[in-house]
Amino acid sequence: RIIGLDLGAYSVKLLRIETGKQSLKFEVINAREEVLSPEEEEGPGLIERQKEALSKLYNAGIMEAEAYASGIFAADGQIRTMEVPFIEARKIEAILPGLLESEVPFDVSDMIISWHRQEGTAPGEKNPEQPEVSRIRVGFGKKPSIAANLQLLQTLNIDPRQMHLSSAALFEIAREYGLGTFMPREADETSGDHSAAIIDFGHRTTNLCVFDKNGLVSIHSFYRGGK
Repeated sequence: RIIGLDLGAYSVKLLRIETGKQSLKFEVINAREEVLSPEEEEGPGLIERQKEALSKLYNAGIMEAEAYASGIFAADGQIRTMEVPFIEARKIEAILPGLLESEVPFDVSDMIISWHRQEGTAPGEKNPEQPEVSRIRVGFGKKPSIAANLQLLQTLNIDPRQMHLSSAALFEIAREYGLGTFMPREADETSGDHSAAIIDFGHRTTNLCVFDKNGLVSIHSFYRGGK
């Protein structure tokens, strides 16, 4: 049994699924949304109201699972695709903080950084004359935001196996249906730079997930939502 939690500014959403031992297919056991208590000027903060909603789900007896996945506030993290002048992992890791410092609005010392080589690309593929160039995807999130989410979940003894940037989680929809589903029918999938996007209109933010035939390209969050 696996539980996915969406800790939103308007509600907490839960999806509990069960997988078979002989198959990767899954069955939905529970799907529920618990709306947060109204926001008041001098009332409880967002974390406290999310905790209250989680407690209601816990008391309903639908929080038992073997694995948990959750997300962090999309505006507290980003994903970027970058080209770096090295192919060795240790050299890439050494220069990443300096590259990000000039690229992102966060303090590098205040971020948790993760990276990997982009799917479908090899060093020097984009420019054969520069074989010592790697195309990588970098994800980073604010440490305080990640810590706050972990502390919230641990009050109910939940230790998430995965934590996602909320905007990046939208890409799983595209992955599930197949990336070609979102590409122009007339496009030649073997060439060209066709891209697509999924937009999530949230309560506090609007999240944008951009991808192409090779996978996730970038995510963006805007401080304007349904509220």
